[in-house]
Amino acid sequence: MTKEFENLLNLLKSGISENVMLGLQVAQNYESEFEAYFGCFSEQYEELYSFLKKNGFKVEGIVEGLLTDLVELDMSRNNLTEIPKSIGILKKLEVLDIYKNKIKELPLEYV
Repeated sequence: MTKEFENLLNLLKSGISENVMLGLQVAQNYESEFEAYFGCFSEQYEELYSFLKKNGFKVEGIVEGLLTDLVELDMSRNNLTEIPKSIGILKKLEVLDIYKNKIKELPLEYV
């Protein structure tokens, strides 16, 4: 792992929104390392991070601020009509609460 990629990880781990967004912009220059480390593309990570941030979701179980370490996600009571496909990057997710939303179907990728 290069020092530059370690610095990128530190930005993401900080949990500070501005740092995370900067880290995701920088990640585009390290796509192969990002994919090897996280098991997803930086665009997928950014899509899910932006969705969660925009909707004010409480994210629990994040180890050192990394979204992909999320084990529990409460998306209940938000009038959501769909779940973003990028939720599939959450390989450690054990609990997804989608109670009291307007979701009619789950993406085929996750059924």
